[in-house]
Amino acid sequence: MNTLGSALNERPGLMLEVSGGADRLADWPLLQSQQLETTLKRLWQVQQVESGETTVDALEQVLVPADERPVLLREYGRQLQITEIDSVSDDELLAAVLAAIPYDETAMYQLAQQRARSIKDFLVDQAEVPAERVYLMSSIIGEQAGDRVDSPMSLGAL
Repeated sequence: MNTLGSALNERPGLMLEVSGGADRLADWPLLQSQQLETTLKRLWQVQQVESGETTVDALEQVLVPADERPVLLREYGRQLQITEIDSVSDDELLAAVLAAIPYDETAMYQLAQQRARSIKDFLVDQAEVPAERVYLMSSIIGEQAGDRVDSPMSLGAL
C-alpha cells in the first residue's frame, strides 16, 4: 500500500478507484460468529437488567459468563425455531444455531465497503494521497478460491 501511495503521489494525474470485496465462503462464517456473540451479549444484558443485577452497559463491555453460554444458546435457538435443542450437546447446539442464522447480504456488503474505506483511509492518512484522487466504487460480494479476499483497484487519469 505504501508503494501504491508513493506511485500516486509521484503521478498527480492519476486517480484510483477502489472496490471493497467480501467472500461468502470465507467471510460469512466469521460474520455469523460475530452476530452470535452480539446476540448472546444482548440476551445476557437483558437478563441482567431485568433481574436488577446491573444497569445497561455498552454492548462491547458486556461479558457473558462461560457457564451461561449454553443457556443463552438454547434461548437463542428457540428464537430461531430450532427443534430438539434440549437433547443435543453444547457443541451440536452451537453448530445448529450458527447454521440457523440467516445469510445477511447487507452485512456482507457493509464488510466489503468497510474494506474499501480502510484502503482509502490508509492512502489518504498514511501515504498522504489527496482524498479527491481516491474514489470508492461499488463493493463486490462473491466466492473466491484461496484464503484471501480481493478488493479490486484500478488506476485512471484525472
